[in-house]
Amino acid sequence: MSHTPVIAAVVDIGSNGVRLVVFHVKGSVHQIIHEERCDCRLAEGLAGSKPKLSQHSMQKALKALKEFSKSIARFEPSVVTAVATAAIRSVADTKQGKAFHTKAEKALGYPIRIISGVTEARYTAQGVLTAFPKAIGLCVDMGGGSLELAYVSSGKVRQTSTLPLGSLTLSMRTKGDPLLREVLLDHHLEKNPILRKAKGKTIFATGGSWRAMARLLMRARGMRMKSIHGYKLSAKTAYKPIAEIAMESPKKFKKLNKKISQRAETLPAAAAAMLKIFEYAQPKDIVFSSYGIRNGALLAALRSDTEHH
Repeated sequence: MSHTPVIAAVVDIGSNGVRLVVFHVKGSVHQIIHEERCDCRLAEGLAGSKPKLSQHSMQKALKALKEFSKSIARFEPSVVTAVATAAIRSVADTKQGKAFHTKAEKALGYPIRIISGVTEARYTAQGVLTAFPKAIGLCVDMGGGSLELAYVSSGKVRQTSTLPLGSLTLSMRTKGDPLLREVLLDHHLEKNPILRKAKGKTIFATGGSWRAMARLLMRARGMRMKSIHGYKLSAKTAYKPIAEIAMESPKKFKKLNKKISQRAETLPAAAAAMLKIFEYAQPKDIVFSSYGIRNGALLAALRSDTEHH
């Protein structure tokens, strides 16, 4: 990886929102110099038997992508990459999905890659490894439409898994019913082989709902919340407050600061998923990371750019 500083832009079309992040990159340091986000909840229509994107969500996303295009032009990055994850993946082969993909690329002005769940898991883990190069354990990323798991050691991604357990889709399917939520989580996590590898090791958690959960945990301990990156708790210490979040009503979280309130609807489901991961993985501790999929997508784009020059 070159240590020559570059400006790079990453567009992430996720299941909860679409986001533009402009980075100043020097080696393994990815400094965010500009960020825009629109909560368009593309995964909202995916909970039914026939996955479908709502017109309202698509319009919001397209409008945001047009704005992102203007910002990218302003920053003149040398590298631009755009990826779409679970929500678009779910409808990629449908007439609606193909039409939206075409419109999204036109609005943004750049190609948009629809990445597989395995690639999403790998990007997340590579992003985490950029921040924690000596990491040994399980990288977990809960997006709005899927859950990605990756086991890492010695600076490498060893094994990946992707599951249809997004914070938004899980919340909508279970409608706040804790028993139904537990059944769904058990069904997908109970026999997952990667979880058993994490026994006695560290869980590295990323994704918007888990970052919001980290802010709640820090708040409960009277800590300043400037950044959750690198916040570490023993699994034993974290279990009880996470269990309390899982059983709370989203209404309570809507009264808090924006970085928590914008995830209010999905926080209980995300907390419940983490409890189940604790149950099956039996980790030593948990570390929260602000590095994740966007950093991994950035690394892939930088490698590709280097190979083409």
